[in-house]
Amino acid sequence: MAPPSRIKKKVVFLGESGVGKTSIVLRYDGKGFDTSIRATLGASYLVSTIPIAATNIELQIWDTAGQERFRSMVPIYLRKTDVAILVYDITDIRSFDQLNTWVHFLRNAETNDAMKLVLIGNKTDLEMKRTVDQRKAIGYAAKIGASYHETSAASNTGIEEAFFELATQIVASYPMGRRKRSEEINSVTLNETKENSSKCC
Repeated sequence: MAPPSRIKKKVVFLGESGVGKTSIVLRYDGKGFDTSIRATLGASYLVSTIPIAATNIELQIWDTAGQERFRSMVPIYLRKTDVAILVYDITDIRSFDQLNTWVHFLRNAETNDAMKLVLIGNKTDLEMKRTVDQRKAIGYAAKIGASYHETSAASNTGIEEAFFELATQIVASYPMGRRKRSEEINSVTLNETKENSSKCC
């Protein structure tokens, strides 16, 4: 059975301040790239819909602040999260090393059991300044059970692909649901009725 026509998922962006979380979200939302953008205070929110075949995936995206003073608010935003997107800056090894802090938040938060993890290495337009080896990042993603992508909000590369793959995975992993179970029960009942009728005759 195909998934429903609309699936809603809560998506939360996590990572250190300055890694480009907001720039990725704004790029994806079609608002371009702004070098003067300020750090997020608390969190910002937007909704984006991705059509996959006959299903519309509604992503309810939360862009959270990376500053230390807002860390106490993170567990609140993580409640009932379906997808966590961890972002680091490929030119800033500290932002990569701090990923464990964000993973710790996730492990202790009240997220949904089937939560998906995505790891994004941002700022590939600054490849010559890379300090985080890609193989190391891919290995870390595998360790925490995340899919891995590299993006550049500045040059608008890899972002659409990352979101499209996420939406595709959501559709592919969607459970059969109550309707399928109901169909199975009705089928069994119908077969039993037919068998009883044939015995009576």
